[in-house]
Amino acid sequence: MNLIADLHDCRCVPGFLLDAPGLESFCVDACQRHGLTVVGRLFHAFRDASGQPAGVTGTVVLADPTSPCIPRRAYLAGDCQRDARCLRL
Repeated sequence: MNLIADLHDCRCVPGFLLDAPGLESFCVDACQRHGLTVVGRLFHAFRDASGQPAGVTGTVVLADPTSPCIPRRAYLAGDCQRDARCLRL
């Protein structure tokens, strides 16, 4: 499973999209509620030039060996993203 989301102008509590620990908990909890196995996570908060919160980037790594579309060995999938460009490995 590969889900990428760029969120902006969301109808959420002001500041939620700037709260790295809060977003991490939200994303991990959502995965676990749906029976997915979380094997890793990393969330990082960004600040602007004046030191104010400016955004968050994050990832949740899942183990899902039951998926029929993913080979079980000799397989690598990855995404490298920057400025709306993507390199698929």
